[in-house]
Amino acid sequence: MSNKAPRLRTLLALSASALTLSAISAPAYAQETESFQIEELVVTAEKREQALQDVPVAVSAYTSQQRDIRGMTNIQDFVNFTPGMNYSGTDRVSLRGAGRNTFYIGNDPGVASYTDGFYSASSSELFKSSLFVERTEILRGPQGTLYGRNAMGGAVNTISKRPSHDFGGEIRAGYANYDRTKIEGTVSIPVAENLRFKIGGSQDWQRDGFIKNLGDGNDAGTIKRTYFEIQGEAELGDNLNIWARYSRSNWDDSTGVGDRLANLITPYDTTRPFQPIGGLVPNGQFGAAIPNPGVNDPYKQWTNRDGYGQLRGNNLFTTTISYDLG
Repeated sequence: MSNKAPRLRTLLALSASALTLSAISAPAYAQETESFQIEELVVTAEKREQALQDVPVAVSAYTSQQRDIRGMTNIQDFVNFTPGMNYSGTDRVSLRGAGRNTFYIGNDPGVASYTDGFYSASSSELFKSSLFVERTEILRGPQGTLYGRNAMGGAVNTISKRPSHDFGGEIRAGYANYDRTKIEGTVSIPVAENLRFKIGGSQDWQRDGFIKNLGDGNDAGTIKRTYFEIQGEAELGDNLNIWARYSRSNWDDSTGVGDRLANLITPYDTTRPFQPIGGLVPNGQFGAAIPNPGVNDPYKQWTNRDGYGQLRGNNLFTTTISYDLG
């Protein structure tokens, strides 16, 4: 009898320990499961608010916070993170192989660009900082049913950050190689409980080019971009909301590489092949002492004329009037 009593006490102690461990592990497991839940991202890819996982379209969506974490500052960063996306030059975005064949904005693109639901012929909104953009949605594949013409390859939808109900702002500044300086900022100004404004702007200058010019022209690869916007939002009553935004952007970049033709053919040098406007010529510039160095080294060129990519005076005015029918 004396031998059974210690064994019984041991079994009771083990049972109590097991119950204690199970009681502790249950809430810990629940807490761990809750902390690893994926935050729901709401998009408007199909012209209505939906959770991203419920949209039956190939969509890549990026919030401003995700862009800041990943360091996505320009259109090339979107290309790096978006499957099937390519950017081959000034304002030429393609998705799944379909895009604009030339660098003229007047030509119809193969990828439709929308800003706050309004169509734009330029993809310049993808160059905007995350300071001004709430979310960027890139829809891959034909989107003609919802987005109409020029959406054979897909569509890009940019949603702006609207004015805040609280007074506040943000300023960012940076300095990089090749004497590049960038400064941008926004400020939200609530005038009344139902009326508020927002003003913002940015300037991005890179004064030294990284493409060496062996000819008489300047080094290529410089950047000069400015952006300005002003917004206003008001609630008139319980059901009516009015929002308006005006923006103006300018590009004035110098580009390379190699000797680029200004016309379809150059009559002064018969050795040059027929090329489209902007085509890269393997032969040297007329009168040059050496062949075109850009064929073998993308960071060198020989030209007496600067190549450029410009978009000047791109003015955009959008307004939205929403009324809740109840």
